[in-house]
Amino acid sequence: MEQKYGFGNWVTNSEVVRAIADTPEGPYEFVEVVLPARGKKYFDGCTTHNPRIVKNGDYYVLYYFGNNYEEPNPGYSDNVWESGLGQKAWMHKRIGMAYSKSISGPWKRVDQPILNPRQGEWDASITSNPSPVVLPDGKVYLIYKSSPVNYNPLCYWVRRKLIRSWGHIFVCLINLFFLSIPIKIMKMMWKILSYGIMVSILN
Repeated sequence: MEQKYGFGNWVTNSEVVRAIADTPEGPYEFVEVVLPARGKKYFDGCTTHNPRIVKNGDYYVLYYFGNNYEEPNPGYSDNVWESGLGQKAWMHKRIGMAYSKSISGPWKRVDQPILNPRQGEWDASITSNPSPVVLPDGKVYLIYKSSPVNYNPLCYWVRRKLIRSWGHIFVCLINLFFLSIPIKIMKMMWKILSYGIMVSILN
């Protein structure tokens, strides 16, 4: 995403890029845009965001979420949340995947989401913020964010998705104090533990 855009445009104008540094703390040097906008006919045609790379077998797999929207791309000074475009883009968030034999790419992007919302279920609105874990046997636990309704979720959910099997375990991580504690404290506590774990096993 160009630096001319404000932070609020992450939901409408983000791009996954590659940057390199000699140490984890930087400074980083920009190298390339890895997953650019590629047209509104694709589910990730306008935005790619929240990448996570894992190694599975001979391949590096890049998980991310993308979205698109019918409206024109916003200008540098546009407030997408006041105009409603941010909310529309939010509701189009879907998890995607790209893969490569090299951590430096090139990356082959899958043209369809790997995980779609399910109407009538807890994840009926979006699929977002993927966090995969690869097990020794090659199966993948995919943790992600969603909600039953819209862009104001009261719950964050974790779904253990066994990519190579039909089994599912859903874990609901409910922040019981979401509406009653200051946001800074909530963020700090969220990093330490999650409240109210409910597990349901689905066939």
